[in-house]
Amino acid sequence: MTESDDGRPASGGSKAARRSASALTRERIVNAAIALIDAQGIEALSMRDLGRELGSSTMAVYRYFESKEQLLDAVIDQVVGAFEPAGINGDWAAKAKAMSLRVRATMLAHPELADLIGREFRRSPTSLRVNAHMIEELDGAGVPPAMLAQTYWTISSYTTGY
Repeated sequence: MTESDDGRPASGGSKAARRSASALTRERIVNAAIALIDAQGIEALSMRDLGRELGSSTMAVYRYFESKEQLLDAVIDQVVGAFEPAGINGDWAAKAKAMSLRVRATMLAHPELADLIGREFRRSPTSLRVNAHMIEELDGAGVPPAMLAQTYWTISSYTTGY
């Protein structure tokens, strides 16, 4: 079977299989993985069960993610994206509180991912962007430059329960 530029089958197989494979996207796979993890726990996530949940094959999932670890990185990246503060007003304390509440709400929505988020948070592109945005918010709110990193890490550590 030949593959298209995006790694999906270009031809061959049944019409139903082609429709199912063409309906897959990275976003759909990540969302399904998050739903499975939320419902059954992170240990229950397998590429086979995920493919089945998506009405597809295990190999179709592997066309988008080379490994379960790569999929989990994408899951964490998406969940961490919800941490990003959106239009927070007030002084630095109000902004810090709003950011903390947003992180806490997201982690409570995905408790099975909390430990993994804590371990993987700083390495994803989204995490780096979110961290930088949070620090910029604190800077803009008047936290002295010499205290920005310590203030951010104190708030982050307290919020995530380190």
